This record gives sequence, C-alpha cells and structure tokens, in this order.
Amino acid sequence: MKEWMDNPAGRLAFFIRSLPQRNQDRSIGETLGLDPNLSQPFAAALRMLEVQKLMHAARESVEKLPESEDPDFLLLHFNDIEKFINGLTEMALSTASRINPTDMFNSLFAVRRPGTEAMFALEACSRALHRCSPEPALEQEQLTALVEDVREIVDAVIASPSLTAEAKEFLVLRLREIESALLHSKIAGTAELEASVDRLTGALVRREDLRESGIMGKIGTFFQRLVQAAQGTEAITGATKSTIEAINALTKLPGSS
Repeated sequence: MKEWMDNPAGRLAFFIRSLPQRNQDRSIGETLGLDPNLSQPFAAALRMLEVQKLMHAARESVEKLPESEDPDFLLLHFNDIEKFINGLTEMALSTASRINPTDMFNSLFAVRRPGTEAMFALEACSRALHRCSPEPALEQEQLTALVEDVREIVDAVIASPSLTAEAKEFLVLRLREIESALLHSKIAGTAELEASVDRLTGALVRREDLRESGIMGKIGTFFQRLVQAAQGTEAITGATKSTIEAINALTKLPGSS
C-alpha cells in the first residue's frame, strides 16, 4: 500500500513497518529512525516518547475527520496500535535506565506487533487524512539527499579559512538543527524543519560574520533543492522562493566575503 508521510497516521504506519523483525546488523538509531550512528539508549527512549506523541496526534487527527469519512470505523482497531506503541515505549524507558543496548534490542523485539487488521486500519486512516488534511511532507529519498547536502555544508563551514572559530561553531549548530529536523520529520512532520530553516535565515540576516560567499552559495543551493523536494505536496513555509531570494540578497550585503 502507498505510504503517505503527509499525516500522523501515515508516519506512524511507516515507523511500525520500518522496525526490523529481529536485531541483525542495525544500530538502535537505525531501528528507531534516528541517525544510523546514534546508539545511545537514552536518545532511543526519548524518540519512543516522540512516537507516542505521534500516536496521540494520529488518533486526534482521525477523530476530527468529517462524518463522511466515518472516523469511528477507521479507529476500530486503533487500540491495538496504542497497545503496541505504549508497550514499546515502556520497554525502551525501562531498558534505557540500565544503559544496555543489547537489552534494548531484546525488549523492543519482544513486544507483540499489531496484527494485519490493525495495520490495514491504520493505513486506511492515513489515506483518509491524506485526502482530507495533508501536511507538508518530504519523501524518504529526498530526505536522504537533503541530509547529505547539509552534512556537506557543515564540512565546508569547518574547512573555511574565512570564518572565525565562533562563527563556525554557530553555523554548525544551526545546520545540525536542520539535519536533525530532517531526520525527525519522519515522525514529527516538517514544522520543526520550517523553524530551523527560519532560525538559520534570521541568523544570516543579523550577523555579518557568518556571510562567506562560498558558504552562502551552498546554503542557497540547499534551499532550492528543499523547495523542489516540497513541490507536489505543500510548500514548506521556511523554504519558499522568497527565502531563496533573501539568501541571494544576503550575499550582496556588507560583510559578505
């Protein structure tokens, strides 16, 4: 069935389907949709709390659908989804307190998964929300490419001979926020991404010491790719064409090198 990442039910279904059946060679980070290099049990437990919030958002969104979509029928098996996510969260929090990644994996895979009926019903919820109230969304392939773009910009900032150490630290922090928001969008949607992009743009407006022409050009190109990735769904507010124009204008301001 087609995956809709533009609504909380779709993102929840994607998360559940993406969990491997057993611990193969994946890290905890990969299993929970985090950065593949992340293996901190506490971070994994916090992510499960975010998934739990996503679950509540999915139910609330379906409950607000018009009666013509029959929200009561759509939520008929949602208790099974809630039982699974709540069990997963409880296990993640419990094992994180022992700081034992092996226990974390064993506990996660011991939780009984939702049945076929529950998953089919969740996907039906996603389809209804996609039809009635879609949110801004990015496809998985686009997300991967955009994350790589941000990491390349970070490397360029670190290697820049023109930026001060303080400016580099500040820019890297803002760029890491965008990277984290991209990765997090598979669960939380794009609101955090919009905010992180806006914070970077605002910082570039305020601070002349951040404006290095090569870096500004790379950031502008990233925003252009972000806009292209968002086309066909909803435009991401913080990455509209006006934002690109603002970035281009910033390269002409005093202090840009």
